[in-house]
Amino acid sequence: MNCTEFLAKLTDYFDGQIDPDLLAEVKQHLCTCHHCEVVVDTTRKTIDIYRGHEHYDLPEDVSTRLRTAIMERCKACGKPEAATKTSAKRRHT
Repeated sequence: MNCTEFLAKLTDYFDGQIDPDLLAEVKQHLCTCHHCEVVVDTTRKTIDIYRGHEHYDLPEDVSTRLRTAIMERCKACGKPEAATKTSAKRRHT
């Protein structure tokens, strides 16, 4: 099993909906691949936070960097010019 195959089965792995033979392959891959081990650990922690409804405050600098990165990505995707003009008109009326 390689990383791509592992990532394709990640949801099944966490849902427990994985064939026992495939589960053995996944566990073997995790023993030899630190990258995928980190993915599993991070995903598991994220799931636990959401299940527990824990509130996590980001430090202000992290929050600012995250917000900036998201806005940059949105700008990179761009909006069609007509949609931008339409929304601008709505704000002014």
